[in-house]
Amino acid sequence: MGVNVYFDDLKITHSSNLSIVSADDYYPFGLTFNSSERSGFTTNKFLYNQGTGDKQFKTERVTELGLDLDMTKFRMYDPALGRFWQIDPMADQAGQESWTPYQYAFNNPIRYNDPLGDCPPGVDCDDVVKNPRIRATPNSGITGGRFGNTRGRFHNGIDVLASKGTSLKSMHKGSVFAAAEHPKLGHYVIIKSESENETFYTTYAHLNESSTASGDVEMGDEIGKSGKSGNAKDMPKDQEHVHISVKSGEKGTSYSEASFVNPEDYMKTQFDSEGNPDPNKLSAGQVQAIVDFINDAIEKKNTEEDKN
Repeated sequence: MGVNVYFDDLKITHSSNLSIVSADDYYPFGLTFNSSERSGFTTNKFLYNQGTGDKQFKTERVTELGLDLDMTKFRMYDPALGRFWQIDPMADQAGQESWTPYQYAFNNPIRYNDPLGDCPPGVDCDDVVKNPRIRATPNSGITGGRFGNTRGRFHNGIDVLASKGTSLKSMHKGSVFAAAEHPKLGHYVIIKSESENETFYTTYAHLNESSTASGDVEMGDEIGKSGKSGNAKDMPKDQEHVHISVKSGEKGTSYSEASFVNPEDYMKTQFDSEGNPDPNKLSAGQVQAIVDFINDAIEKKNTEEDKN
Protein backbone atom coordinates (compact mmCIF):
# COMPACT_ATOMS: atom_id res chain seq x y z
CA MET A 1 0.00 0.00 0.00
CA GLY A 2 1.49 3.33 -1.05
CA VAL A 3 1.78 6.27 1.37
CA ASN A 4 1.76 9.89 0.24
CA VAL A 5 4.36 12.08 1.93
CA TYR A 6 4.04 15.89 1.78
CA PHE A 7 6.72 18.49 2.53
CA ASP A 8 5.93 22.11 3.37
CA ASP A 9 7.92 24.86 1.66
CA LEU A 10 10.03 22.42 -0.38
CA LYS A 11 12.19 24.34 -2.83
CA ILE A 12 14.64 23.07 -5.44
CA THR A 13 17.04 25.59 -6.89
CA HIS A 14 19.04 24.94 -10.04
CA SER A 15 21.97 27.18 -10.91
CA SER A 16 22.82 27.49 -14.57
CA ASN A 17 26.34 28.53 -13.55
CA LEU A 18 27.28 25.00 -12.46
CA SER A 19 29.54 23.08 -14.83
CA ILE A 20 31.41 19.80 -14.88
CA VAL A 21 35.02 20.26 -13.82
CA SER A 22 36.22 16.74 -14.59
CA ALA A 23 34.80 13.38 -15.64
CA ASP A 24 36.27 9.88 -15.79
CA ASP A 25 35.07 6.46 -16.86
CA TYR A 26 36.72 3.43 -15.30
CA TYR A 27 37.55 -0.09 -16.25
CA PRO A 28 36.87 -2.42 -13.26
CA PHE A 29 40.49 -2.45 -12.06
CA GLY A 30 40.76 1.34 -12.05
CA LEU A 31 42.21 2.31 -15.43
CA THR A 32 40.49 5.45 -16.69
CA PHE A 33 39.19 6.25 -20.18
CA ASN A 34 37.04 8.98 -21.73
CA SER A 35 38.59 11.38 -19.23
CA SER A 36 38.03 15.11 -19.48
CA GLU A 37 39.04 18.06 -17.33
CA ARG A 38 38.50 21.79 -17.52
CA SER A 39 41.64 23.87 -17.61
CA GLY A 40 42.42 26.06 -14.63
CA PHE A 41 41.23 23.58 -12.02
CA THR A 42 43.31 21.45 -9.65
CA THR A 43 43.32 17.80 -10.68
CA ASN A 44 41.58 15.49 -8.22
CA LYS A 45 44.03 12.65 -7.58
CA PHE A 46 41.91 10.91 -4.93
CA LEU A 47 39.33 9.02 -6.96
CA TYR A 48 39.80 5.25 -7.07
CA ASN A 49 40.19 2.70 -4.24
CA GLN A 50 39.45 5.10 -1.37
CA GLY A 51 37.94 2.32 0.75
CA THR A 52 34.74 1.98 2.73
CA GLY A 53 33.69 1.79 6.38
CA ASP A 54 36.59 1.79 8.83
CA LYS A 55 39.04 0.72 6.12
CA GLN A 56 39.78 3.93 4.27
CA PHE A 57 42.84 5.74 2.97
CA LYS A 58 43.41 8.69 0.66
CA THR A 59 44.79 6.59 -2.19
CA GLU A 60 46.54 9.04 -4.52
CA ARG A 61 47.14 8.51 -8.22
CA VAL A 62 50.74 9.43 -9.01
CA THR A 63 51.17 10.65 -12.60
CA GLU A 64 54.67 12.10 -12.32
CA LEU A 65 57.36 10.44 -14.47
CA GLY A 66 54.61 8.73 -16.44
CA LEU A 67 54.02 6.26 -13.61
CA ASP A 68 50.19 6.43 -13.38
CA LEU A 69 50.19 4.37 -10.20
CA ASP A 70 47.92 4.44 -7.15
CA MET A 71 49.81 5.04 -3.91
CA THR A 72 48.07 2.99 -1.22
CA LYS A 73 49.32 3.00 2.35
CA PHE A 74 51.73 0.09 1.96
CA ARG A 75 52.18 -0.62 -1.77
CA MET A 76 51.96 0.85 -5.25
CA TYR A 77 49.05 -0.35 -7.40
CA ASP A 78 49.07 -0.39 -11.21
CA PRO A 79 45.50 0.01 -12.56
CA ALA A 80 46.65 -0.87 -16.08
CA LEU A 81 47.74 -4.33 -14.91
CA GLY A 82 45.28 -4.79 -12.06
CA ARG A 83 48.25 -5.78 -9.90
CA PHE A 84 50.38 -4.34 -7.10
CA TRP A 85 54.07 -3.81 -7.81
CA GLN A 86 55.16 -5.26 -4.47
CA ILE A 87 54.42 -8.57 -2.79
CA ASP A 88 51.49 -8.67 -0.37
CA PRO A 89 53.05 -8.56 3.13
CA MET A 90 50.25 -10.88 4.29
CA ALA A 91 50.38 -13.30 1.35
CA ASP A 92 51.08 -16.25 3.64
CA GLN A 93 47.93 -15.76 5.70
CA ALA A 94 45.38 -18.56 5.64
CA GLY A 95 43.09 -18.61 2.62
CA GLN A 96 45.49 -16.89 0.21
CA GLU A 97 47.79 -19.75 -0.73
CA SER A 98 46.31 -20.06 -4.23
CA TRP A 99 46.51 -16.34 -5.02
CA THR A 100 49.40 -14.46 -6.56
CA PRO A 101 50.97 -12.16 -3.92
CA TYR A 102 50.53 -9.28 -6.38
CA GLN A 103 46.74 -9.68 -6.70
CA TYR A 104 44.35 -6.80 -6.10
CA ALA A 105 40.97 -7.33 -4.37
CA PHE A 106 40.99 -11.10 -5.01
CA ASN A 107 40.62 -10.27 -8.74
CA ASN A 108 37.11 -9.01 -7.94
CA PRO A 109 37.27 -5.18 -7.91
CA ILE A 110 33.49 -4.87 -8.26
CA ARG A 111 33.01 -6.40 -4.81
CA TYR A 112 36.25 -5.56 -2.97
CA ASN A 113 38.84 -2.81 -2.65
CA ASP A 114 42.14 -2.56 -0.80
CA PRO A 115 43.06 1.05 0.04
CA LEU A 116 45.81 0.01 2.45
CA GLY A 117 47.49 -2.55 0.20
CA ASP A 118 48.27 -4.91 3.08
CA CYS A 119 44.98 -6.41 4.16
CA PRO A 120 42.72 -8.05 1.59
CA PRO A 121 39.10 -8.47 2.70
CA GLY A 122 38.42 -11.67 4.58
CA VAL A 123 41.87 -11.82 6.20
CA ASP A 124 42.39 -11.23 9.93
CA CYS A 125 44.89 -8.37 9.78
CA ASP A 126 44.24 -6.53 13.02
CA ASP A 127 47.15 -5.01 14.90
CA VAL A 128 48.06 -6.28 18.38
CA VAL A 129 44.35 -5.77 19.18
CA LYS A 130 41.44 -4.69 17.00
CA ASN A 131 41.23 -0.89 16.60
CA PRO A 132 44.02 -0.17 19.12
CA ARG A 133 44.03 3.04 21.16
CA ILE A 134 46.82 4.50 23.25
CA ARG A 135 46.29 4.65 27.01
CA ALA A 136 46.13 8.07 28.64
CA THR A 137 48.11 8.18 31.89
CA PRO A 138 46.64 10.07 34.89
CA ASN A 139 49.36 12.74 35.00
CA SER A 140 50.51 13.05 31.38
CA GLY A 141 47.45 12.12 29.33
CA ILE A 142 47.89 10.48 25.92
CA THR A 143 51.47 11.69 25.74
CA GLY A 144 52.30 9.58 28.78
CA GLY A 145 51.24 6.43 26.95
CA ARG A 146 53.61 7.06 24.08
CA PHE A 147 57.32 6.46 23.46
CA GLY A 148 60.02 8.86 24.69
CA ASN A 149 60.48 11.29 27.58
CA THR A 150 56.75 11.55 28.03
CA ARG A 151 56.33 11.17 31.80
CA GLY A 152 59.18 13.19 33.18
CA ARG A 153 61.25 10.09 32.48
CA PHE A 154 61.98 7.85 29.52
CA HIS A 155 59.15 5.49 28.53
CA ASN A 156 60.63 2.77 26.31
CA GLY A 157 57.42 1.80 24.53
CA ILE A 158 53.72 2.51 24.14
CA ASP A 159 50.71 1.42 26.19
CA VAL A 160 47.81 0.07 24.13
CA LEU A 161 44.47 -0.28 25.88
CA ALA A 162 43.42 -3.93 26.26
CA SER A 163 41.07 -5.16 28.97
CA LYS A 164 42.18 -8.19 30.95
CA GLY A 165 41.82 -11.38 28.94
CA THR A 166 42.00 -9.72 25.50
CA SER A 167 43.73 -11.87 22.88
CA LEU A 168 47.01 -10.27 21.77
CA LYS A 169 48.30 -10.81 18.22
CA SER A 170 51.89 -10.75 17.05
CA MET A 171 52.44 -7.68 14.87
CA HIS A 172 55.19 -9.38 12.87
CA LYS A 173 56.37 -12.76 11.72
CA GLY A 174 59.27 -14.08 13.79
CA SER A 175 60.18 -16.48 16.57
CA VAL A 176 59.84 -16.47 20.35
CA PHE A 177 63.08 -15.06 21.72
CA ALA A 178 62.11 -15.09 25.40
CA ALA A 179 59.06 -15.56 27.63
CA ALA A 180 59.34 -14.97 31.37
CA GLU A 181 58.19 -12.80 34.28
CA HIS A 182 59.69 -9.51 35.43
CA PRO A 183 58.93 -7.40 38.54
CA LYS A 184 57.85 -4.39 36.44
CA LEU A 185 56.86 -5.94 33.12
CA GLY A 186 55.04 -8.86 34.69
CA HIS A 187 54.50 -11.77 32.32
CA TYR A 188 56.03 -10.90 28.95
CA VAL A 189 57.05 -12.43 25.64
CA ILE A 190 59.67 -11.17 23.17
CA ILE A 191 59.33 -11.92 19.44
CA LYS A 192 62.49 -11.71 17.33
CA SER A 193 61.89 -10.62 13.71
CA GLU A 194 64.12 -9.89 10.74
CA SER A 195 63.79 -7.89 7.57
CA GLU A 196 66.29 -7.48 4.76
CA ASN A 197 68.53 -5.10 6.71
CA GLU A 198 67.23 -5.22 10.26
CA THR A 199 66.79 -7.41 13.32
CA PHE A 200 64.23 -6.21 15.83
CA TYR A 201 62.75 -7.51 19.07
CA THR A 202 59.14 -6.76 20.06
CA THR A 203 58.19 -7.11 23.73
CA TYR A 204 54.57 -7.56 24.83
CA ALA A 205 54.26 -7.04 28.60
CA HIS A 206 51.69 -7.16 31.44
CA LEU A 207 50.25 -10.43 30.11
CA ASN A 208 47.65 -12.24 32.17
CA GLU A 209 49.91 -15.27 32.51
CA SER A 210 52.97 -16.83 30.91
CA SER A 211 52.79 -16.80 27.11
CA THR A 212 51.97 -20.12 25.49
CA ALA A 213 53.63 -19.06 22.23
CA SER A 214 56.74 -20.99 21.22
CA GLY A 215 58.95 -21.49 18.20
CA ASP A 216 58.02 -19.70 14.99
CA VAL A 217 55.24 -17.13 15.06
CA GLU A 218 53.24 -15.80 12.12
CA MET A 219 51.85 -12.29 11.90
CA GLY A 220 48.45 -12.36 13.59
CA ASP A 221 49.16 -15.41 15.77
CA GLU A 222 48.06 -15.13 19.38
CA ILE A 223 51.05 -14.63 21.67
CA GLY A 224 49.13 -14.27 24.93
CA LYS A 225 46.30 -12.47 26.67
CA SER A 226 46.40 -9.06 28.31
CA GLY A 227 46.43 -8.92 32.08
CA LYS A 228 47.44 -6.96 35.16
CA SER A 229 50.86 -8.33 35.98
CA GLY A 230 54.02 -6.52 37.09
CA ASN A 231 53.58 -2.87 37.99
CA ALA A 232 50.16 -2.93 36.29
CA LYS A 233 48.64 -5.25 38.91
CA ASP A 234 46.60 -2.47 40.54
CA MET A 235 45.63 -0.79 37.27
CA PRO A 236 41.99 0.47 37.14
CA LYS A 237 39.80 -1.43 34.68
CA ASP A 238 39.65 1.46 32.22
CA GLN A 239 43.46 1.65 32.26
CA GLU A 240 44.21 -2.04 31.57
CA HIS A 241 46.71 -2.30 28.75
CA VAL A 242 49.53 -4.13 27.04
CA HIS A 243 52.94 -2.45 27.07
CA ILE A 244 54.79 -2.80 23.76
CA SER A 245 58.45 -1.95 23.22
CA VAL A 246 60.76 -2.54 20.26
CA LYS A 247 64.56 -2.82 20.18
CA SER A 248 66.21 -2.62 16.77
CA GLY A 249 69.60 -2.85 15.10
CA GLU A 250 71.32 -3.91 11.90
CA LYS A 251 70.65 -7.44 10.76
CA GLY A 252 72.24 -9.87 13.19
CA THR A 253 72.24 -7.45 16.13
CA SER A 254 71.78 -9.14 19.50
CA TYR A 255 69.07 -8.08 21.93
CA SER A 256 71.56 -6.48 24.32
CA GLU A 257 73.15 -4.44 21.49
CA ALA A 258 69.85 -3.30 19.96
CA SER A 259 68.40 0.12 20.81
CA PHE A 260 64.89 1.08 21.83
CA VAL A 261 62.91 2.67 19.00
CA ASN A 262 59.35 3.97 18.66
CA PRO A 263 56.95 0.99 18.40
CA GLU A 264 54.47 3.10 16.45
CA ASP A 265 56.82 2.82 13.45
CA TYR A 266 56.34 -0.97 13.57
CA MET A 267 52.55 -0.98 13.76
CA LYS A 268 50.06 -1.02 10.90
CA THR A 269 47.86 1.34 12.89
CA GLN A 270 48.97 4.95 13.24
CA PHE A 271 47.47 7.29 15.84
CA ASP A 272 46.22 10.84 16.02
CA SER A 273 46.96 13.30 18.83
CA GLU A 274 44.14 11.80 20.90
CA GLY A 275 45.59 8.29 20.67
CA ASN A 276 42.90 7.02 18.31
CA PRO A 277 43.56 5.19 15.01
CA ASP A 278 44.25 7.58 12.12
CA PRO A 279 43.69 5.72 8.80
CA ASN A 280 45.35 8.46 6.74
CA LYS A 281 48.57 8.77 8.72
CA LEU A 282 51.80 7.10 7.61
CA SER A 283 54.55 5.89 9.90
CA ALA A 284 58.14 7.06 9.39
CA GLY A 285 58.99 3.66 7.94
CA GLN A 286 56.12 3.81 5.46
CA VAL A 287 57.10 7.30 4.32
CA GLN A 288 60.69 6.17 3.81
CA ALA A 289 59.52 3.17 1.77
CA ILE A 290 57.56 5.50 -0.54
CA VAL A 291 60.56 7.86 -0.87
CA ASP A 292 62.82 4.92 -1.71
CA PHE A 293 60.35 3.68 -4.31
CA ILE A 294 60.13 7.08 -6.02
CA ASN A 295 63.92 7.49 -5.98
CA ASP A 296 64.29 4.04 -7.58
CA ALA A 297 61.77 5.00 -10.28
CA ILE A 298 63.68 8.23 -11.01
CA GLU A 299 66.98 6.36 -11.19
CA LYS A 300 65.54 3.77 -13.61
CA LYS A 301 64.07 6.52 -15.80
CA ASN A 302 67.41 8.37 -15.88
CA THR A 303 69.21 5.14 -16.76
CA GLU A 304 66.83 4.50 -19.68
CA GLU A 305 67.30 8.07 -20.96
CA ASP A 306 71.10 7.68 -20.79
CA LYS A 307 70.86 4.51 -22.89
CA ASN A 308 68.84 6.36 -25.50
